Amino acid sequence: MSPSQEIPALDALPEHCWRRLTRAVDDRSDPWRTPAVGTRSETGASLRTVVLRSVSSDLRELLLHTDARSTKAGELDRTPWLSWLFWDPNDQEQLRCEGAVTLHREDALAASQWRDLPAHSRANYRMPDTPGTPLDEATARTPRMDDADSAFTRFLVVRCQVETLDWLLLDRRGHRRARMSWSAPRWHADWVAP
Repeated sequence: MSPSQEIPALDALPEHCWRRLTRAVDDRSDPWRTPAVGTRSETGASLRTVVLRSVSSDLRELLLHTDARSTKAGELDRTPWLSWLFWDPNDQEQLRCEGAVTLHREDALAASQWRDLPAHSRANYRMPDTPGTPLDEATARTPRMDDADSAFTRFLVVRCQVETLDWLLLDRRGHRRARMSWSAPRWHADWVAP
């Protein structure tokens, strides 16, 4: 959304946000394709950048992939809640989402997502070392790889059902912000001070 574009009406904002999220899955250049996500660690918040893999506005779902052995997976297992931060520097548009998480490993959803992954992405799960393990120089330059069969057992799909949306537009005419929360059967939205 450029500064010259019309600001969506309050009741149209949920649809606007979900349309932007859906577009980011298919458009590799969309800045919302690689959001930051936050989990609760033992010492506080833990943030990292991920790839948005799938969006369903009807189900209010966002999907990402990770290694089942990662710190992130353990944090989500202990506290199944995820915060997302999407930022578009061109349009000066930010979206924060939060929701409950379910983890999918070696099930139908994981198998479906795995089939759609390109080979170079699958290779990330063939590394025998747990994410975050210190490596020597030689291994860091030429990573070891396990057989392809072991890769799928390490693949984890994180499915987040979004409960809240917090939209912010930075605009010279005056910043705009809205909060939206899900209460079946619809989103409830309010303008709030930026």
